[in-house]
Amino acid sequence: MGEVLSGAKTARQLLSNPTLAIPLDADVDARSVFDSVTASQVRTPNDKQLLLHAQAFRELLEDKAVDVLYWIDTDDMLADGMTIGSIDRG
Repeated sequence: MGEVLSGAKTARQLLSNPTLAIPLDADVDARSVFDSVTASQVRTPNDKQLLLHAQAFRELLEDKAVDVLYWIDTDDMLADGMTIGSIDRG
């Protein structure tokens, strides 16, 4: 869809200007990852293996390749509603 709106681009053009023709919002259910990415300095999430991913995502936000990052509680996600009854919430 991005190519339809803005035309095809070479890899060099995409890397020099990573913004997309279509606004992109992202959601995450891991609160520690959200807090890490949105802090003034990227912090290490509770799961230390996600630090590089958090740093890379922070760059996407700073470069405006991703417009907004939202935190969504797992209980409010569509996938949660599709698995109700199969996961013990007690």
